[in-house]
Amino acid sequence: ENAHLVEAVLARMENGAAAMVFSSGMSAFCAVLETMEAGQHVVAPNVMYHGGKTWLERLRDKGRVDVSFFDPAVPGALREATRPGKTKLVWIEVITNPTWDVIDVADAATEARRVGATLVVDSTCTPPMI
Repeated sequence: ENAHLVEAVLARMENGAAAMVFSSGMSAFCAVLETMEAGQHVVAPNVMYHGGKTWLERLRDKGRVDVSFFDPAVPGALREATRPGKTKLVWIEVITNPTWDVIDVADAATEARRVGATLVVDSTCTPPMI
């Protein structure tokens, strides 16, 4: 199947364990969030795709997830937002939508690893080089 081939190529190109492709950003976003258990802690940028942020806020308001937003323009803000042993997911956009701030993926990966969280990188605005 073409989608599986694309996923395998992307994972290899990005030196990742795996890759997944979706028909839309929101479908990817929802798929990831559906893996969260009730009350788990998620960290995401305070400026991000509006639909994604609204979805996170709705899930938070329903008690489905605990969310902390960080300002990607402030050094150390991601570290302050995470909770060692409690943060389960760090969501970043490489280039935030709509402000176009750039988040350092390596720094975010280091922080996610430090607290034992999974890092999800939305690269909608920064597709891999082909």
